[in-house]
Amino acid sequence: MFTIDFLEEQLKATPFVPFTIVTNSGDRFAIKTTDHADVPPVDEETGERRPWFIAYTERGVPRYLAVVNIASVEHKP
Repeated sequence: MFTIDFLEEQLKATPFVPFTIVTNSGDRFAIKTTDHADVPPVDEETGERRPWFIAYTERGVPRYLAVVNIASVEHKP
């Protein structure tokens, strides 16, 4: 199972390595640059990390992905 911390590390990697998120349903989201994804801020009331990751489509439409529904992360060679 993936964590929001793991996904955030992927976004902050230097140098950035493009990756694809594959969901349990088989949907694929290409994270080509750091601009193609976001990690929500920590909940101010509870101090907990929010359990979703935001991936943007080619047209910039945000897709909220529940972290528990992420089956794999594939890095491009």
